[in-house]
Amino acid sequence: MRNKIGVLMVVISIIALAVSGTALGFTLLERSNDSQIAMTAPANGFECSIKIGNIRGGSLAAGHQGDSDVISWHWERNGEITDANHADSMVLTKYVDRATPELLLACVNRKHFSTASLIERQWGDDGIQRVLLVSLWDVIIDSVNDDQLEEIVTLKYGKYKLQYLPTG
Repeated sequence: MRNKIGVLMVVISIIALAVSGTALGFTLLERSNDSQIAMTAPANGFECSIKIGNIRGGSLAAGHQGDSDVISWHWERNGEITDANHADSMVLTKYVDRATPELLLACVNRKHFSTASLIERQWGDDGIQRVLLVSLWDVIIDSVNDDQLEEIVTLKYGKYKLQYLPTG
């Protein structure tokens, strides 16, 4: 009886997560090729992904399959203001995906990647359009901190370029 109650509680929790996820504007999907859970079409109309070197991620976004979906990102600055006039690192929060093992190994081995590209896209009347492209060169994975379905990845880089891509 106790096992049946435990199974029932797990099923109820999964249903509650799916319902609350739908209310928040995303849909949970189970991928058959690597049994990974992914989320699609955020309610705010934006999506973001990153491609780091030749590491293959689990994005399902049209035109960006093989990238890694990014939940959020920001620049991080350490040191004094008198230092070089740029951020020290880019910090990503992303879903654990097929790229995770390679990111962990790259971090441990201090593997160098020649490029990484982060692309923000916005949903509009004409479908999805690119809004912002962040290009990084001379990239290393400085840290990876995974926490169940999400992980925080810190990238260090030698050079960067920001491009706003107008939608109209």
